[in-house]
Amino acid sequence: MSQHFLAEWQGHCPICGKETTFRAENDWFRDHLLCTSCEGGSIPRERATMHVLEREYPLWRQARIHESSPLFRGISLLLLRECPGYLPTYCFPGVTLGATHNKFRCEDIENQTFADESFDIVISQDVMEHIFEPERAYREIWRTLRPGGLYIHTTPMNKDMVTSKRCAERLSDGSIRHLTEPSYHGNPIDEAGSLVTFLWGYDLPDLITKWAPFDVEVRRFNYASKGIVAEYSEVLVCKKPGKIQNEVTELTVALQSQVAELQQQIIDVQSQLAVSRAQVSSKDQLIDQIHASTSWRVTAPLRAIKTGLARRRG
Repeated sequence: MSQHFLAEWQGHCPICGKETTFRAENDWFRDHLLCTSCEGGSIPRERATMHVLEREYPLWRQARIHESSPLFRGISLLLLRECPGYLPTYCFPGVTLGATHNKFRCEDIENQTFADESFDIVISQDVMEHIFEPERAYREIWRTLRPGGLYIHTTPMNKDMVTSKRCAERLSDGSIRHLTEPSYHGNPIDEAGSLVTFLWGYDLPDLITKWAPFDVEVRRFNYASKGIVAEYSEVLVCKKPGKIQNEVTELTVALQSQVAELQQQIIDVQSQLAVSRAQVSSKDQLIDQIHASTSWRVTAPLRAIKTGLARRRG
């Protein structure tokens, strides 16, 4: 390991798809354990999100995907490059919802202008801890997802908290009342950062199902070979039951079956090659034996003559 890195190891990145080196100069891996092969780097929660996306919706390149407030590195850059149906949005202050600003559509995740059932997948990374009305946001995401659609997202879930805690609220006049000491996280469109409005506990999945009729799973990781090692690495998967997801599942099963068949064919070919190599080796040994035997018979008379001459000279 290089001396100036706190941690460094080899693995396979689920975003760039390369055998790579994961490195960290800071012990807060959540923001500092980078893939050295990803454009702009990628961090554990982004790799975890991509890992879940591949598992849940392997045909994501053909999907209609909405991502709220992306940071253009890692998975967001991959989606932008390889998914024609990818639509990133930001909530720009003072801009009309649904309008385009700086080449991006302006959307408030709590009050979206999209039509019902517009997307197969919605993604957000560390957004839900910054909104004031999460119940409205989850209902809006439910509304804009097609039957069988997925909402895949990260948000810090505090392992020492069973019950979630509100940190700030927006009053009817638009002002903000702080219920705890204000805390801010990075914001890709505002240098002042984003106010933390909630500290989520392990009751978050239960809260989500009260707000919208999702089936909810929480995926946790300690997956060093994929560079998913960090605090708050959970990925929440909210599934809207329906036909599309069933079709995707069927396609996934069919693809897995084809992969299994190909793997068996590879095993069969490898077995045949092993037999062929054994046969060739056997033939090589036979040839060596014949060669040795033939060489002895050819050279024996010469050796006898040499021995006889040597005796006469003696």
